[in-house]
Amino acid sequence: MQEIAELITNEANVSMQIEIALMLLLFLLPLFRLKKNGSFAVWWGLLFTVFLYLHRTILPFIVSGIYIFGIFFLLYPTVSSLVSGKRCRTEKKIFSGTSIIGGYGFWIIFCAALSLLGLAGNGYIYAVATALIYVLFVFRMKNCGGSKHIKEFMSKKADKKLLFIIGIILIALLIQLNRINIAIDYDSLHYGLRSEYILADGRWGIFEDHGLVNTVYTYPKGFEILTLGLSFLPSYSFTLCANIFILAVILFAAGRCVYLVIRDRHTAF
Repeated sequence: MQEIAELITNEANVSMQIEIALMLLLFLLPLFRLKKNGSFAVWWGLLFTVFLYLHRTILPFIVSGIYIFGIFFLLYPTVSSLVSGKRCRTEKKIFSGTSIIGGYGFWIIFCAALSLLGLAGNGYIYAVATALIYVLFVFRMKNCGGSKHIKEFMSKKADKKLLFIIGIILIALLIQLNRINIAIDYDSLHYGLRSEYILADGRWGIFEDHGLVNTVYTYPKGFEILTLGLSFLPSYSFTLCANIFILAVILFAAGRCVYLVIRDRHTAF
């Protein structure tokens, strides 16, 4: 019991508990005051920005968010519109399970193809490819109507029960984001945070043989291939932030699946 008491009263632990309590207060207290969805979006966005800035994770958050969004939500609609010759006409095609699975599949194929052709030398080429996704998407997009739907959503009266659930989810994600610059574990160093010089070094990229005894330390896994475009950046926090965004994508996809079955937003969340 004494060891538990010492752990609970540890200075770092107490600071963490106070910060989590502050998050709960700031995120959930406005449920009694604010009325519109837009007001909650602005307030929560401001809180996210402040907490991320204080924990020095705002730049990794923005960069990895743009990177992951491009792969999971824009890559599939862009490729399918190029193949079909038709422009994207609805935002529903972007925010769909097909887009998530298709985007991830296309990215894996793209990285493998570059390596097989001997064109994958470092992480820069994958970052450029992600930027190209956005450029092509802008040219292939036609009247998606996203801004109209966003305005309608922002002006609607807030569903307090639903927003309470979303608030708890956001706090859980924010706690993980705030701790990524504190410490990393052994397995992350060996399997999830390796640099471009291990993941895609040499002419053959992800298939390059480094001559190590155990190939498990050489060849990148699915997550590492997905985050190759972030591997050349100077901090591991970019990759860890991408991991949080992937979790958010999984939560989003799971919620969509449940909603398609039961047609009840509260139960889905």
